[in-house]
Amino acid sequence: MKKQLLALAGMALLFAACSQKDDPQPATNAFTGLLKGMYNVTDTSRYEYNDDKTVSTVRYGFIDDTEVGGGIVTMKYVSGKVSEIWESTYNGSLVFGPKQQMVWVTYVGNNIQKIRMRENADYSIVDSIRYNNGKMEKIFHIGNHNTQAVIVNTDSLVWTGSNITKVIRESIDGNGGAAYTDVYTFDDKPNVYTDIMPSMLDGTFIAEPFNANNAVKVVRSEAGKPDRTNTFQYQYNNKNKVTQRTATYQFDEGPGTQVTVFDYYQ
Repeated sequence: MKKQLLALAGMALLFAACSQKDDPQPATNAFTGLLKGMYNVTDTSRYEYNDDKTVSTVRYGFIDDTEVGGGIVTMKYVSGKVSEIWESTYNGSLVFGPKQQMVWVTYVGNNIQKIRMRENADYSIVDSIRYNNGKMEKIFHIGNHNTQAVIVNTDSLVWTGSNITKVIRESIDGNGGAAYTDVYTFDDKPNVYTDIMPSMLDGTFIAEPFNANNAVKVVRSEAGKPDRTNTFQYQYNNKNKVTQRTATYQFDEGPGTQVTVFDYYQ
């Protein structure tokens, strides 16, 4: 009896080994490693991609004091470059509004020439971009009210390697806001926004998505005010992907500290 039991046990082990060998390996996710979502106390964003790994859809939601809202943003591409951004939004009623085109992007070669953003039926903003040796040099922010175009302010950019290390804002029009200078310091890790860069063209120009690395400090100098500093601390996984960012703001956001968690497709 003991021999029979040993034989049966051996057959069971052999069968298990063969079954494990014959089982197909799980299919590899084509989007493995791409940014899947960003989450903090007030905001949630989730990302979907086309077959060529360009970001296709952003689903987002936010809570701002008593205001609740969100939306779905979709990107359209021509020859691999984003050309249109469409959006449908909702508020506290959780009822989606109509899907509308919010952004038009035009190019000269592979360089973005203009980004037009629809604010409402009567007003749009155009960022017109000038280049020097293939790099963005100056951004002209043009307001368009009732077909009259006015330059409201400009951003002059200073590059160090593949990062924008200084942005000089000049106010041209009475609606252009304050003039200031932002100076950036970077780490040496890949920019967390690289995967979703096209989706970040849905507002007026910001430097962050165009950099190769992640900003760890931004110092803003403005006439008549003490310098203000935003700092950013990152946690990375073994593939140099950002898993958490702790941001301490003195301008633009806050003031205060915000922790954001990043999730990736497995």
